[in-house]
Amino acid sequence: MLDSYGLHELVWDACDERFSDILVASPADAGGRGISLAVREGGAAADMTGATLYLALKNKVTGARGTEPFQAVDASAGTFTVFYPAAMCEAAGAVQAQVVVSRGDDTYISSRAFTIKVEPVVIKRQRPARRPRKCFRWPRRRASSSRTSSLSPFPAAPIGGSAKNTTGTDGKVTKEPKLVT
Repeated sequence: MLDSYGLHELVWDACDERFSDILVASPADAGGRGISLAVREGGAAADMTGATLYLALKNKVTGARGTEPFQAVDASAGTFTVFYPAAMCEAAGAVQAQVVVSRGDDTYISSRAFTIKVEPVVIKRQRPARRPRKCFRWPRRRASSSRTSSLSPFPAAPIGGSAKNTTGTDGKVTKEPKLVT
């Protein structure tokens, strides 16, 4: 249904010829619009067997560049189609384009540059409203004079190393700091 409805019909009869149609596209119809190209030589269908055609693109808004290969409908009759890629249609604005023919013997012919106007979408896709994020704050620690943190269940080791338990003459266990030299 509507297989060729979104295709602009272009006839390329001479390499320096300008395409007279105003070509339009939209982000909503990427992959659904494109070009139906008929290559002519002196008014008659050009036999393009063995040639590869590309649509060279440069988006003036985003600066993105690329090529999209044409699909041969009937290469012997010089008819090809290409659909606009989604990357070309992502931003409203002008896209510079050229048809490039690779003849297969490492020689190329390109058309004059033409403009494809990418129009904005009238009704954009609705996105669900975002809920505001809840901020989590870590509890602030109070400055303490001791090295033992009030949040830590373990006592802090003295400065300079670990403590050593010693038993005094009265039988009490005391901690002596280990000196680091």
